[in-house]
Amino acid sequence: DVVDRDDARVDRDVARAIGRASMTAMGAIATATATRAVTTRATRAGRTTRGIATTRRGRVVARATRVEAEIVRSAGVLYDDAVVGDDDAYEATLDEKAATLRAYAEAIEGGEAEAAAAETEANEAAEWIRQALVKRIETRGKLQPAQAKVLLGDVVENLCALAQEDSAEALYALQAICFRNASACWKVGNTHNMFGYFRTMCSAGVDEPVRCAAFFLASTLVSFNEDLHRVVAKSRFTPVLLQMLQNKCQGTKECDVEWRDVRGLSECDHGLCFVRNLSQTPAQIKLLVASGAVDLCGDFLATHSGVGRVNAAITIANLIGREDNDERLNKDETIMEELVTLLGKAIDGEEYGGLRHTVWKYTQGVANLATMEAAKPRLSQGGVF
Repeated sequence: DVVDRDDARVDRDVARAIGRASMTAMGAIATATATRAVTTRATRAGRTTRGIATTRRGRVVARATRVEAEIVRSAGVLYDDAVVGDDDAYEATLDEKAATLRAYAEAIEGGEAEAAAAETEANEAAEWIRQALVKRIETRGKLQPAQAKVLLGDVVENLCALAQEDSAEALYALQAICFRNASACWKVGNTHNMFGYFRTMCSAGVDEPVRCAAFFLASTLVSFNEDLHRVVAKSRFTPVLLQMLQNKCQGTKECDVEWRDVRGLSECDHGLCFVRNLSQTPAQIKLLVASGAVDLCGDFLATHSGVGRVNAAITIANLIGREDNDERLNKDETIMEELVTLLGKAIDGEEYGGLRHTVWKYTQGVANLATMEAAKPRLSQGGVF
């Protein structure tokens, strides 16, 4: 169940058994198939955390289920009421989870063995925080007060420390904390330098589920705090991300995605969402064009479906729409109509591709597409008016 790679890292694409009662609901979808767990270890040279060279600890994750050929779908759930508990108990439970994360941060200072022992409980705490906030996002509950309580203490700091040990659970928890919260985005993206971690992660070869979670967080950060766009530029994360996506997707008949998250989205979908958000800032356009974003997005139109295609089309329109009638958009038979469909769902507050989308950003994309003469009749016929 483990494969030795050429670089001596051990691949961690095996599953976690759902054995503990407290985690039964979190792994409800996977329970029937998750019957065992394997913990693996890997070492990455040159990485340090808090000044101490660390050895990667393989974490046990819920066994996933295959939903289509060669693609693994996360076995998790958006949220489970049995796990989240009553709203009245939110603060008390949050205090417990904060203490667990604090214990993990202290264990890091104690060395490898202590940190490994505390890591499982820390990931469980991160998962509870994610579910508690996602429930409020999905049900349109009181999200900002819940986020504010998380931001008051040291939870974000400790989640960032856990995330930088390649914890998908921590990355997803941070994403929920930052959703529609500019101050949280700034704290995570700038104060804790998560973009520096993202850049290192891309070149270090972490597992695809971790990259998927990281790119989801990255797209959230730049979506809800545009001041972070200059932080991104300084981090040099964008060229590294584009190069990774080019190596993975460009020039292929079909992208070799092997993992989709609980929303059904891949690392490519989240990565393109990040790029699309940057493309709507004039200061980022030159860097994106120079880094090959236009050609990459052109290939995405042929190799992807759903929200990834739409984000690719909008990125092309944002980058060159006002200057050039790009034939890749004109030749695509359905992309204009898909964009209009997404815009309509965004206006109605409905999900598209597992996510809710910001209306003005897609309106801007339509406006840039409409500068292309060939796009005007198609957008009109698609129902944009």
